[in-house]
Amino acid sequence: MVPPRFSKALYEAAREPKSLLVVDGATHNNTMIVGEDDYRAAIAKLFDLPAHAAAATKTHSVAARPGS
Repeated sequence: MVPPRFSKALYEAAREPKSLLVVDGATHNNTMIVGEDDYRAAIAKLFDLPAHAAAATKTHSVAARPGS
């Protein structure tokens, strides 16, 4: 992750095709959580998948604690 101002500068300098996803209200450490649905939609678009395909694969994992 880079600060939004750097992301926007890189986006402006890039040639087409291009896309930029900035998650409003997120910080460096929670961007993928806050913007989870947006990330899934962007990935679906990138790989030319139906929008529901990204949502259908949504899972949440629980980390096992040592000794449990």
